[in-house]
Amino acid sequence: MCADLERSRFINDKVKEARSSYPGRFIGAAHAHPLGGAEAFRELARCSGELGFQGCVITSEVDGLFLDAPEFEPFWTEVSRLGM
Repeated sequence: MCADLERSRFINDKVKEARSSYPGRFIGAAHAHPLGGAEAFRELARCSGELGFQGCVITSEVDGLFLDAPEFEPFWTEVSRLGM
């Protein structure tokens, strides 16, 4: 199960905090629901730009769909565009 937007933001902010508190020990990987639409994509952009994250976290199954489902194509396009 993927976190909702509020939880994703909380997790992302905590990861940024950990990176700042312990330089060199953590990397930033964005949490955003891959089927969360525009709000999730804005969170990905915030993580990439504002927080400096280099990747994203994703589970192998989301909402009953596997990662090669066509519904994920907009997500893969966006993370690719952001260089994540």
